[in-house]
Formats: sequence, structure tokens, C-alpha cells
Amino acid sequence: MATPTFFHTELMADDQQVCLSRNESLHALKSRRLKVGHSVRLINGQGLLANGHIISAARAELEVAIDQVSQQESQRAPLTIAVAIPKGDRQKTMIDMATQLGVHRIVPIEYDYSVTKFTSSTTEKWQRTALEACKQSQNPWLPKVDSSQRLQEFVGSLQQPAMYCDASGTSMLDCAPPKTAATLFIGPEGGFSAAEIQLFEAKCVTPLWLGQYILRTETAVVSALAQWAKYIHNG
Repeated sequence: MATPTFFHTELMADDQQVCLSRNESLHALKSRRLKVGHSVRLINGQGLLANGHIISAARAELEVAIDQVSQQESQRAPLTIAVAIPKGDRQKTMIDMATQLGVHRIVPIEYDYSVTKFTSSTTEKWQRTALEACKQSQNPWLPKVDSSQRLQEFVGSLQQPAMYCDASGTSMLDCAPPKTAATLFIGPEGGFSAAEIQLFEAKCVTPLWLGQYILRTETAVVSALAQWAKYIHNG
């Protein structure tokens, strides 16, 4: 059984003991039913991972003694996804799976054929979902969730190689940039408009082929991230 993992924003490499937040403490005590002496794992979302054990559990304040701390290597070739906003609960599924697969940054984009709108409360929900996925998967790197942006503005600010998912593209091995940070554009199920394709071509954004069928946005995210991970680690 995996060691229960909790989030502690202020975790430092030289900490000897820490107190978890009220929410994390209540989750440990009420949901996980942990007690003094139980082992736990802590992450801070910035690659720091600590193993420890509970030494105090009183009044919804969990105190943990740190046994071992390690700084995980920074992500190799971190990938940003500039993604259309799915409908309803599919948003949570997308963020959860993307975090498990190690996405670095998530930028919601308003594409021409987008249907769902993004709000400030959506940013908070997505970030909270990413945090829970980090704890579940023991991923020590919490992805950053940006506010919604217009495609033209975001493309204009690009400073790294980029790809966009399209049936006209080629496989990851054929079109991916050198193994460095990159951005991947994933549109709505209606696809990209002609104007958006022209914008990508003008900015030398490379088309990536994910398969012969039309994928839901969250399915495309999973497929692309899995291919990227394989490409980066195996070539």
C-alpha cells in the first residue's frame, strides 16, 4: 500500500518537524484515519519530497517528524498544454490525468470553436484538482494553471518550440522538437478554424498526429502526454 501523501506548501529541505494545515490534517485524521506513529509522505509542489511519521494528532493539527528529505530532479523537457476547455466533469478528468502524466503547465485557451467559458473560479478548481492528483500519484511537481487566454495573444508570447494536434500532422518522433521545453496546442472537438491553422503555420508551430479518429479533448491530452513522456525518456 502506498504511503499516504500530503501537501505542505512551506516544506523546506532542513525541516525536522512540521505541522500540516487544518484541511490536510482533517483529511489525514478523518478520511485516512491515521494515528500517531503512522508513516506519511509530504510534498511541496516544487520537487521536494519528505518521508516522516506522525508524532502528534490533536485538535485537527497533525505534527509530523521528518525522517528523510530529497529534492527530486527537475522535469526533463517540461511540457505546457494550451488546451480547449471541456464541458462539465470532463474538466476534472482532464486535469487529474494530465497531472498524473507530469504536465508542467496548463493554459486554458479560448479557441474559435470553443463552447465552454473559463472563469476565475475555474482556475481555482483546476488547481485544486491538480493538487489532489499530485498527492494521489506522488508527483512532487504541481503544475501551474494559468488564467484563460486568447490564442493569438498566447501564440505571440511563445518562446519555445510548439506543436498542435491535427490530422494533417505526423507522429511525435517525426515532428517533436529537440528534447527541451515545449508547448502543445490541443483544440476543441470541433477542431481548429482555418484562421487558427494559418496562425500556427505563420509561427512555425508543427502539426502532431494523434490518430485517425476525432478524440475528446481530455483523451487527446492523455494521448499526447503519454507520447511525450515516451519520447523524452526513450526517444
